[in-house]
Amino acid sequence: MKIKNLCFLMVLVLVISGFTLSCRRESSQALPDINSLPELKVELVLNLSDYPDIGLPATGRISPQGEFVFFDSRLNQIIVMSLDGQSKRSIGSYGQGPGEYQYVYDILADDNSLVILDNRSHLIEYDWEGHLQRETKSPVGCSKILGRSGDIYYLSGIKASETEFFEHTVIKWSEETGASTLFTMKSDVMRTAAYGDDGKELSGGGLLIVQYPAFAFLGTET
Repeated sequence: MKIKNLCFLMVLVLVISGFTLSCRRESSQALPDINSLPELKVELVLNLSDYPDIGLPATGRISPQGEFVFFDSRLNQIIVMSLDGQSKRSIGSYGQGPGEYQYVYDILADDNSLVILDNRSHLIEYDWEGHLQRETKSPVGCSKILGRSGDIYYLSGIKASETEFFEHTVIKWSEETGASTLFTMKSDVMRTAAYGDDGKELSGGGLLIVQYPAFAFLGTET
């Protein structure tokens, strides 16, 4: 009986070891070697300091039409500018009225429209001629537009957690169906080196709060 039990345990250990080795091989095959990834070359396309009529560019996106769309937080204006700097126009206006925006948190630029999320949680949509299409009120606390599919928006924000200090939330929302939470993750704080203007490392280092993790792919739902 003892010999049978011992044989059974040995077979079980071999099976588990083989399964673990197989999983490791599959995992190593699925993950690319970081040294083999192509290096992206950084190229200066547009130097906004050359334009004295631009105040303080904040949130910005490149549109599908190849224009730079950004919120000027000093002029309180959404500006659309060609990448060669030859043409520039404004969209919408700052204020509290219908179709007007307050401080802009994020911008979504797609083929046919420009969507703005401001600090009142208003989603304001314009066409590329600057005409107001619609304005809706999104869930309070959202500060990033991750994307949209038709009338469904994918938003993210930060809220206080019952177990952690803060946590990030990804929300699926539409005006018709309301909001549903897709997932949450805790806010990460990392300790990193801090450097002065002279390039010397400052004693004590610094803290870096990872506010908005990168979401590479949300997938589709069936």
